[in-house]
Amino acid sequence: MGRARRAGDPHPARAAALPPLHALDIEGRPLVERHPVGYAPSASVLRETLRRTADGQGAAVFGDPGGDLPFARAEAKRIAGFLAARPVLRGEVTRDALTGALRRTGIVHFAGHARFVADDPMSSGLVAADGVLTSREVAALGSVTARLVALSGCETGVSRDHPGDDTVGLVRGFLYAGAATVLASLWRVPDHSTAHLITAFYRHLPTGTKAEALRAAMLETRERWPSIYHWAPFVLIGNAE
Repeated sequence: MGRARRAGDPHPARAAALPPLHALDIEGRPLVERHPVGYAPSASVLRETLRRTADGQGAAVFGDPGGDLPFARAEAKRIAGFLAARPVLRGEVTRDALTGALRRTGIVHFAGHARFVADDPMSSGLVAADGVLTSREVAALGSVTARLVALSGCETGVSRDHPGDDTVGLVRGFLYAGAATVLASLWRVPDHSTAHLITAFYRHLPTGTKAEALRAAMLETRERWPSIYHWAPFVLIGNAE
């Protein structure tokens, strides 16, 4: 659970064994160096998210609910500046604050701890100051207005295949409730390089699509931290434009 606060590679075996599509080496270069990359759990989900028009206004930025992730707190402050929003930090990051933002804003950013529950993936969730907001609870909202939900925590994009259904996990709840796009991570992420990558994503976002902004942020992060564990953990799921 959480964003790693140490500088080392959090889970090298996991990333090396199952490199994501955008990090695959093609003639000496990762795929994302050639093309922006987006993901979808199924063709039907992609079709649905492409049809969605966000009616939420403004942005809500949440950071470091537990008070133990200084880079996440700094990340939230910088991103709030980009988005002209007031950062909601530490004890103010409550379950009610998160659900309220999901119901009214166009961009919701969360920088903090998350957890994946393999035995019950819909119980995976974001760790707020007053408890865990689960994927099941988000799905039950049914009224998420965001064109982008960014989950800058550990393993927020991890899912488990369910027979006869789409993959199930934290992202499932946000897509089911109406979000057009979810930015999520595939493994435990280091706090410092994650803050750099995500901040770069928002800096590039006004000049291109979400997929182009993430591509630029990955390549920029790769120059500073060449290891895949630092620059490749995040994916855009749904409408990456």
